[in-house]
Amino acid sequence: MRIALTGATGFVGSWLAEELVEKGHEVTCLVRPTSNLRWLRHLAVRTIIGDVTRPESLGPFVEGQDILLHVAGLTKARTEEEYFLANTASTRNLLEAAVRAGSKLKRFVLISSQAAAGPSQPGVPRREEDPPAPLTAYGRSKLAAEKITLEFRKHFPVTVLRPPAVYGPRDRDVFAYFQLAKRGLLPVLGKEGRLSVAFVHNLTYGIRLAMAHPEAENETFFLADEGTYTWRTLGGMIAAALGRRAAVIPVPMALIRAAALLSQAYGRIARRAVLLNQEKLLEIRQQYWTLSTEKAKRKLGYTPPYSTAEAIRITAQWYRQHGWL
Repeated sequence: MRIALTGATGFVGSWLAEELVEKGHEVTCLVRPTSNLRWLRHLAVRTIIGDVTRPESLGPFVEGQDILLHVAGLTKARTEEEYFLANTASTRNLLEAAVRAGSKLKRFVLISSQAAAGPSQPGVPRREEDPPAPLTAYGRSKLAAEKITLEFRKHFPVTVLRPPAVYGPRDRDVFAYFQLAKRGLLPVLGKEGRLSVAFVHNLTYGIRLAMAHPEAENETFFLADEGTYTWRTLGGMIAAALGRRAAVIPVPMALIRAAALLSQAYGRIARRAVLLNQEKLLEIRQQYWTLSTEKAKRKLGYTPPYSTAEAIRITAQWYRQHGWL
């Protein structure tokens, strides 16, 4: 199929582009003039210069496509307006561009986030039918993008996918935990709860299922690894994959709060978006970020190809081979 892909230069998007090409699809990637193409240079993809926040640049990108995969998004920003521009307005821009171009899309797929749904209750993983309760501007911007996407189902079939925290080769966020584990440290933030995670190749497998499966039409799905985990358990898997013995270091909430205040102050002074701020603190304070993939299993036949332990070993090996660790 002819597939248009946003976010192809990023962590998830670059792996998705690679898998789509391997499966024989004709892939067109939207890239900015300043984008780093290092993960795309070896792939037989077509690149079009444009920007999801500039509607006038999207016509050539969406024209004549069968599938439109919207992976691009902003996970850290200085203001709520920046989140809504990058995550919400961009989604509307793409959908409207497809309608203007007269595209007969077989599917528009939005990669949203667990943050759009919000945290879960103890022992009760979130399901798609639960009322969403996002805690942060990021989550609210993703939920707004979901609502816009579903509005366009009158024009062509749409699908919304909500992954939790994604890890794997090329990732730089969870990578910090691998670095600490190599040094023999396993920090546990605040009161330890449980969470769901998604290995990047389990997620891209789910995306490829959802983009073509008839049961995915106009539906929303959670996609994640099998099971839920504590950070202590995940840290132990990471340490084992690195051949290290690491000590668990409880980090009290008061210390995390102070670090968030300092990080946010630095962000204001440097005029940069920072990962640790008051909104991230809200998410850290929640003990449970678990979700159920039963709907994806039932409707799509989604079974993650990799266990979390195996995925962590693959990730650690990649970091070592590429000189990151």
